[in-house]
Amino acid sequence: MFIFIKIIIGVVAIIILSLGIMMLRKKPIFIKGYLMTILLGTCYFPTLMLNFIRPIFWGDFDPIGLLFVALFIFLIFVLKKSFGDYMIFNIEEDILYEALFTALKEEGIEYEDKRGKIIIPYLSSEIKISTHSIFTTANVHLRFKDNKEISMRIIDRVKNILSRKTMDKVPLNAIVYIACSIFLIILLIWMISF
Repeated sequence: MFIFIKIIIGVVAIIILSLGIMMLRKKPIFIKGYLMTILLGTCYFPTLMLNFIRPIFWGDFDPIGLLFVALFIFLIFVLKKSFGDYMIFNIEEDILYEALFTALKEEGIEYEDKRGKIIIPYLSSEIKISTHSIFTTANVHLRFKDNKEISMRIIDRVKNILSRKTMDKVPLNAIVYIACSIFLIILLIWMISF
């Protein structure tokens, strides 16, 4: 069981380190929302497994541990919604809006800007955007009911426009992710030594 936990920690450390190094390039990075949920779930998997397995094998029932598991499952459900369809790293709010407006114009789509939400009346669709200025991230929710093809074309255009953009400074996200991965690698080395 502990070998499995070590493997999970190693995999998570490599994924987080890779993401941090990619962010150092200062270019926008698009990640599907469900992948961020999986990554978060993987980070907490060892703790979850211990809270389930400890009562079964060692008879050490811990109500706080089970409460933690229930809270984590609820948190994953909430965060899955907040990650949206796409999570974009290394992006500033104004640049993202400019790219979305340009993509919509190139597609010949009329829209209404409601800051935080772009409404497309004739398609009965909308694009919800939430940004985090300190971590320079954005979550994009595409609400195109029966028009998935159009939503994919818009995202492809936005990716193309943003691929030519570069941030001025190293994003805080990159530093946080690299620091977390180094901590996990140190933890893994400590676990292997025992």
